[in-house]
Amino acid sequence: MNYIYNPKTNKKIIDEEYHPLIDLKPRFFEEIKYKMSAEDVKIPWTVENSLFKDYRVENEEFLEKCFLKDWDCSKIEKLLG
Repeated sequence: MNYIYNPKTNKKIIDEEYHPLIDLKPRFFEEIKYKMSAEDVKIPWTVENSLFKDYRVENEEFLEKCFLKDWDCSKIEKLLG
C-alpha cells in the first residue's frame, strides 16, 4: 500500500483508502501597495537601448563577402567538375 508522508512532521497525509488526513485552508493575499519609483517607469523600446544595439545591418558588400567565403569552403566546384 502506498502512503504519503509529510517530510517535516513525518505524519501520514493520506490514509490507506487514499482519503486526506489534513485540513487545507486557502491562502489570503494582501494587496501590495507601493509607491512608484523612477525604476518602475517604462522606457520605450528602441534598438539603441536593446541587446541589438551592436548589430551590423547587412549590405550588399557584406553579403558578397559571405557568399565568396562560403563558396571557398564548400565543395561545389568539385561536384560541378
